[in-house]
Amino acid sequence: MEDLIGVLAIGMVGINFLYLGFNIYRQRIAEKKLEKLIKKHEADLLKMINDKNYKAQFYLSNKRSKEDFENLMMITFVNNQINHLSKYDKLMMKKIIERKSSENQQRYISKLFQDIGLSSLLHNSKKPSVA
Repeated sequence: MEDLIGVLAIGMVGINFLYLGFNIYRQRIAEKKLEKLIKKHEADLLKMINDKNYKAQFYLSNKRSKEDFENLMMITFVNNQINHLSKYDKLMMKKIIERKSSENQQRYISKLFQDIGLSSLLHNSKKPSVA
């Protein structure tokens, strides 16, 4: 009886590892789909960031507020692109982003943009290195 319980427990652990691996695989697929959408709509993002009408809505008196504004625009843009994904991928990506703090969301989006070669759009990647 104890052997049966041990085998069942080991089986459950194995199933959990398979489920975890499958979810990681699905997350990577959803991220790749999101990256393709972002790359496809890169011109829209640039227009959104550079458009004077968007910036006129906010009081941008210093460099920090401009960086915050652009980060907010990128987060908004990514969230809009997530809405174009399939139902399952949309749920997964929204959960991934919502679980992160705002600082971690910015890091995640920075990495996402870096992976698709658009890191030059982010002010965080433009900061000069101290020599």
